[in-house]
Amino acid sequence: MPKMKIRNDYQLPQELVNLVEANAYDRGESQVSATDLLKPPRIFALQQQHQDELEMDVSEALRAEYGTAWHEKIERFVAAESIIEKRFYAVFGDWVLSGKPDLLVFNKTNKTLVDWKTALVSSYLNKEAEDFQDWEQQLNIYKYLWEENHPNHPVESMKVVVFLIDYSPSKREKRLDYPHIAVLQVAPNMWTHEETREWIANKISKHQSALRELPLCTDEDRWHRGDKWATIKPGGSRATRVFANEFEAQDFAQKKGLDIQHRPGVSIRCRYWCPVSQFCDQYKLQEENQNAEL
Repeated sequence: MPKMKIRNDYQLPQELVNLVEANAYDRGESQVSATDLLKPPRIFALQQQHQDELEMDVSEALRAEYGTAWHEKIERFVAAESIIEKRFYAVFGDWVLSGKPDLLVFNKTNKTLVDWKTALVSSYLNKEAEDFQDWEQQLNIYKYLWEENHPNHPVESMKVVVFLIDYSPSKREKRLDYPHIAVLQVAPNMWTHEETREWIANKISKHQSALRELPLCTDEDRWHRGDKWATIKPGGSRATRVFANEFEAQDFAQKKGLDIQHRPGVSIRCRYWCPVSQFCDQYKLQEENQNAEL
């Protein structure tokens, strides 16, 4: 797969462009990677169809470098018997799957698969159950790939180490839900080898089908936040309350003598994070419909 073209629209230092280009993602000699399997089939297919046209400004691409920097620092202190960021492969029919775990700790007493993550405190606190599910899926794919290549040395445990890059000790004293330390550990559920094989095979089948006939993204795929209705004082601009249900908003507004403002839902991934939104008819139609409502 060709490397994504990196633009420099804001004339940032060339060293930053060089850094991003040097660390460009590469799935190796495979048709699909663990990272690809976590994507909706529509995004995967559009990336394949438009791979020669994909581009990103260096200012956006730098987000991924925070995690890379952590990885490189940690690798200097990992025990010699551990395996660091080595890519493993497994065959699924006509396709080869690959994945590159951050760290595999293997010795007489410890057989652990580790993945490093960086996150903002707010994003960690606001994560939904399905977000943590992505971590679980990713690590089980890595576990499967390792065990396919080393069947006599199964993984015994897995963990995600999360570095909260904007952690503030002062906020810890003000919020009960604020993390008590800046580094957290999450232990995803471990699947059996057969469970993972079935899950991977199903995902690959959907990705292959998407290349033949492009499916629509679901609300979950699009990280869609539904419509809201805000109650506002006449002549005002700030909401007194926000409702997910229009009838509840109308009832409250009538009782309080307030106006109602409809706030159309937004698909967060499509608008801010999708690398192929410019090629996506589903997203374009969604934006056209929302603009027509305004």
